Amino acid sequence: MDRRTKPYLVLAVSVILIGIVPILNQHDSFPLSTYPMFSSRRTTTESVDTAVFVDDNGIVQRLSPSVIAGTDEVILAAQTVSQAIGTGTATELCAEIVARYKPEIAGTVEVITEIFDAVNWYHGDKSPLQRTIYASCEDKP
Repeated sequence: MDRRTKPYLVLAVSVILIGIVPILNQHDSFPLSTYPMFSSRRTTTESVDTAVFVDDNGIVQRLSPSVIAGTDEVILAAQTVSQAIGTGTATELCAEIVARYKPEIAGTVEVITEIFDAVNWYHGDKSPLQRTIYASCEDKP
């Protein structure tokens, strides 16, 4: 082996070892990834923390992010609800929502978690599989 080939051989062996190490360690990482977020089996259910308005007839109306959290950012509003549920302050958030929301009819604001079947959702069935209420506040016009 001459002196000009040796650096290329060292480089080739190094690249091969770097690529093989994640496989041998059963660890997903750069430079070789199996992309487990796309290859692993996922559940069909999805949980959503939100707030809704339920009128006296039982009709549920989804509230906008500006009513829920005073923002137009959907993810920020969802995170606000999740944090309130997690810290036990859902009742306080419910009161804040009632102060922002001015419906034309009487009803109740609820801070909830709903679980949906994502596949059915895209086939038109938007009804939740399960609904957990963390706080409920009366709202009057």
